[in-house]
Amino acid sequence: MEEKGVVSIENFSWARHGDHYDRWFSDRKADKPIDAVVSPTGLVAYWRDLPIAIGFLCKTDSRIAMITNIISEPHALSHIRSMCIDALIEALSNKAVSEGFIFVSSASSIPAMIERYEKLGFIITHENLINVGRSYVDSISNNGGQCASTKSTSSGAEKSSGPG
Repeated sequence: MEEKGVVSIENFSWARHGDHYDRWFSDRKADKPIDAVVSPTGLVAYWRDLPIAIGFLCKTDSRIAMITNIISEPHALSHIRSMCIDALIEALSNKAVSEGFIFVSSASSIPAMIERYEKLGFIITHENLINVGRSYVDSISNNGGQCASTKSTSSGAEKSSGPG
């Protein structure tokens, strides 16, 4: 376990941390990505002995890695949650660099997260970007959950309303 002051970082495990991950999405009434598309490289930020934030590192076959699916304990004190999210982003970034990646990106529509990333040295590379995707499985359901809800746009296309 890597120490960051009173924040410690540990590898994510579905057996140990999956319930927290699921519950935090539920408590926040946020769209949870299906487990099948969550990166196997995840970290958990702890405050003392309590898990506070979880995030994942998606590794590409180029030298770019992406921080994804950050979620935190909604009932934690905001300054503790903030400290843990900062430590988590730094730990995920450091993991990427230690594995040879030279650019780490993330995406968010949450203004506070964008400000956080900028404070941590990230730059805005695109604004007003809409992420698109296509599922190649019959169903993207995950015990009744789904990655993002869809809404029809004026052109008849479907638009994601997920947190991305």
